[in-house]
Amino acid sequence: PVSALALALALKVLPESCDPQGRRLDMRGQTLAIAALCALTLAAIEGPHWSTGVTVVCASVAVVAAILFVMVERRTEGALLPLAILKRRGLTVAMAVASLMTFGMYGMLFLVPLYLQQVHGASVVEAGLDLLPLSILYVIVSHRSGPIATRFGARAAMTAGMALMGIGNLLLSLVTAQTSLVAIEIDLAILGIGLGLNTGPVNSLAVASVPPARSGTASGLLNTARMVGATLGVAILGAVFAGHAGQGSPAGFVAGLHAALRLGGSGELLGALIALCLVGRDALGRGR
Repeated sequence: PVSALALALALKVLPESCDPQGRRLDMRGQTLAIAALCALTLAAIEGPHWSTGVTVVCASVAVVAAILFVMVERRTEGALLPLAILKRRGLTVAMAVASLMTFGMYGMLFLVPLYLQQVHGASVVEAGLDLLPLSILYVIVSHRSGPIATRFGARAAMTAGMALMGIGNLLLSLVTAQTSLVAIEIDLAILGIGLGLNTGPVNSLAVASVPPARSGTASGLLNTARMVGATLGVAILGAVFAGHAGQGSPAGFVAGLHAALRLGGSGELLGALIALCLVGRDALGRGR
């Protein structure tokens, strides 16, 4: 019933944003995009477990497919990705910030529950409950992120959100086997506040940066950037963790966690710097 009500409200209230001339399916673009993203995902996640040759082949397929994708899209009328859209600064900045956001966040979500179980002795259910401050603060703050961005601007909201996420990850990179659960919960709450502040404005900036007929394309590109960032975050931060954790002793586990979360937090602070320097003060809702 709730979903049906939401659908009815959307159909009644939201204006139509599709291209009135319609579009054809870009099969070549779709195929090459899928090939590039699949190969990149395999190389990033499975590469450390494969021989060097197989990993290089997968990475090469990703690069070649990406190059062919760009070449095809340049020559295709009604392309899946009209390359001119990437000249919209607001969209490209939103994509960069979104990918750095999930790079650090998904790496953290991969490692911190393991830390709570392996080092603090929490069960799977207890580890999930320990993450609740992040989720609760995200839900609360995300509902207020629109008014906050409207009042203070997208740049302020995104910069603050990414900075808080970076700080939260860096604080988590200081934990030890003796760190109290209260301190960990505070760090997670900071991450949740940052995520809530950033998610709404980054979505709005991406969509507002393009003509209404291309709002779906902008949304799709942003989600793709998020997923690529998440994939690379789990793969790269996981590899950094494994490289420092050694044989899995508590001390080694903590050392690996420190190294991985420092890198993830640094990525999110880079996102804050990008937002601060490249998002216009009045960018939200005006397009770039």
